[in-house]
Amino acid sequence: YQFSQDVKITMVLELPEFSEHSSLHIKVGEDTIFHNADTSLSNESLELLNKTFGPTDLYIGQYSASSPFPHVMDWDYSKKLENFSEHLNWSMRRCCDAINILEAKYAIPCAGPAIAFDSYTHEEKISLLKENEGAYDKEGLFKKIETGIGETSLLSMEPGDTVNLTELKK
Repeated sequence: YQFSQDVKITMVLELPEFSEHSSLHIKVGEDTIFHNADTSLSNESLELLNKTFGPTDLYIGQYSASSPFPHVMDWDYSKKLENFSEHLNWSMRRCCDAINILEAKYAIPCAGPAIAFDSYTHEEKISLLKENEGAYDKEGLFKKIETGIGETSLLSMEPGDTVNLTELKK
């Protein structure tokens, strides 16, 4: 959909198409933004996007599992913790892959780890927040992402923060 001569928004569907997960490629003048809301695009799909649209100025996307898996599974605590750690590491690798393949100059990781607290005892909740290599430590997770994204500048934002892409690019 094109709002004006200066803004163009393209919806990108995750394959297979029946998943209905989508992302947005946004072009504002000469600036490009890729918002990867809830998709897990393959490297091949990311490479096609880069070939089609060119390098991305700003990548916005999830860096962690935004689903309640494995918290809602009927498993013991240690199995949930092990699977959560694997799922988190996979999600962070996918975030780094997207940033690198799209050649993003800047990246805003968002949608951190989700948790279904009602499936844990009080002691397990406290343990989950403290263990698992800081799974809920945003600063620690961002440091891990920074090691996997080359020259891309990572932007850490809080609710209400704004970013001016024009100012960043100066």
